[in-house]
Amino acid sequence: MPLSPTPNAPHGPSLTGSMPTGGMPTTPAPNDPLAALKDIHLPAPVDWWPLAPGWWVLIILVLAGLIAGVIYLRRHIKRNAYRRQALEQLQLLENTPERDSRWLQSLNELLKRCAQSAYPQGNTASLHGEKWRHFLQQQASKVFAAPEVLNLLSSGGYRSDKEISSALTEHANNLVEFSKQWINQHPRAIQQPAVNTTC
Repeated sequence: MPLSPTPNAPHGPSLTGSMPTGGMPTTPAPNDPLAALKDIHLPAPVDWWPLAPGWWVLIILVLAGLIAGVIYLRRHIKRNAYRRQALEQLQLLENTPERDSRWLQSLNELLKRCAQSAYPQGNTASLHGEKWRHFLQQQASKVFAAPEVLNLLSSGGYRSDKEISSALTEHANNLVEFSKQWINQHPRAIQQPAVNTTC
């Protein structure tokens, strides 16, 4: 009768612990292939300084444009300072209650000073009558006024005080409006207009 092996038998391999409970032999876990990969290395951030040449060109162009704009604005304000002064004086005349021959004379003098500032070579101070009326219409052709309104400017010096006062009662506001538009809209030409001062 064969003897049954005992757990402590010295001979033969021991099967105790060699089989898992599921009956499959145990094997070491294979190495994870992803474990050998290194972390992703991101590129170093790009410094903003020093600037690329294109940025320098853009900065120079922007600065040049700003400087040119400031210079143009200052020249424009300076060149048109006489307009602002004329409008301020016109406002005083508009608020004057007495509309007589002296008022009309002051308005004509105001327009002539404005014209002299705009056209210093034009001898506008000596214009009168139809020549003065033609000059005003020529230098601001888009400014419209009724003929009777312009007649006051051109022939006021030849009328009596009573006639002027009567005409101003009806047309003084139109005269102020025409003068305001003329001051604002007349061009200041580089070349001075040829003014005919002959009577």
